[in-house]
Amino acid sequence: MDGYYETLQVELIKLANKHFRTYRQAAYKDVKAYLQLSKGRLEDYARLVETGQLTETDRAFLAAGLEESAMLYALKETGRSSAALKRFISAMVELSLQLLLAYVLKQGWRK
Repeated sequence: MDGYYETLQVELIKLANKHFRTYRQAAYKDVKAYLQLSKGRLEDYARLVETGQLTETDRAFLAAGLEESAMLYALKETGRSSAALKRFISAMVELSLQLLLAYVLKQGWRK
């Protein structure tokens, strides 16, 4: 799944650039931390997708876990509004899951 993580990192940085022009460096730090903390949950999601066992309940549970992984410590220190941070977290999680679904369906999660 190295290809997935590389693509995800690039896309999350693009997302950070879109959401935070002034606070890019803080957003980059938070994206890096999110990637490290969410790896296990993303792999669980990939396994469930590949085996056809993913339920809507599982998806919601995994998405909630990913949102918890996105603490955004560096961005919180910049004083950004909680609404802006929540929007960014939601966008990061949704992007992560969409890219993972496409990756697994195309290549399988073990590659």
